[in-house]
Amino acid sequence: MTKHHKWAGVSLLGAAFSYAAMVAFVYARQDKLLFQPTKEHPLRHLFMEKFGARAHEYTMPASITHPQLKGWMVDSIGESDTVVIYFGGNAENIDSVLFLASNVPEVTMLSMHYRGYGMSDGAPSEEGLFKDAVRIIDHVHAQFPTKKIVLFGRSLGSGVAVYAAAHRPEVVHSVILTTPFDSLAAVAKRHYAWVPVNRLLRHKFDSLANAPKVKAETTIIVAGLDTYIPIEHAKRLADLLSAHTTVHWKEVAAADHRTIHDWNLTWKYVRAALNLPQ
Repeated sequence: MTKHHKWAGVSLLGAAFSYAAMVAFVYARQDKLLFQPTKEHPLRHLFMEKFGARAHEYTMPASITHPQLKGWMVDSIGESDTVVIYFGGNAENIDSVLFLASNVPEVTMLSMHYRGYGMSDGAPSEEGLFKDAVRIIDHVHAQFPTKKIVLFGRSLGSGVAVYAAAHRPEVVHSVILTTPFDSLAAVAKRHYAWVPVNRLLRHKFDSLANAPKVKAETTIIVAGLDTYIPIEHAKRLADLLSAHTTVHWKEVAAADHRTIHDWNLTWKYVRAALNLPQ
């Protein structure tokens, strides 16, 4: 073997070790990359002051198979026939649901911290979030049997909302999704093209697999400048959903992934989905 070939072999071996090390790092860290819980929103006290008695902490007690979950319920101003259940993003503290609720005061809004987030017990996982979402719907339906239940999911929460709508089609009246995706694997492949995502990803959040079972009317709101979850991922989900239910496609052209809920146009679309006056 020539010296050139020997060094080439060493270089290839080094590259292989480096690649394996990077893949191992991503595999080991994927939970921390995906689930980014915070314990308390820095403006929590201001939210509470703004809503006063309308906002109250909501607790779902622990059971043998479920941890205790804590969240917020914001009562509607006046009578309402609708309860909106909000599922937030992967790094979202749902204390901010108090801010979101200010845009739709005519309905009751509920959001629970994911397990391991906020003051909720447990540790987050795809299976855990899915089980909790169905449990929340069942709990709300038992408490408000005559009210319409609307699921509202943002980013990661869109995957939770699609799963829950697919598994409680007889209860869920409609669905609102902002910056949704087709599957977490598809999004991960875009950002980590050098990683064998399908083999390594523990949490699939495969909304395409659940979409055929969704029967509720669905509004999808995308951000025109979203580079984290580009629009084509939402489009694939919308195309599949539209084969099974009515889908309303809305775009906020100047918004990006993080700012989608900061735009008045987003809330115009949300209010329309809830049949509220503009």
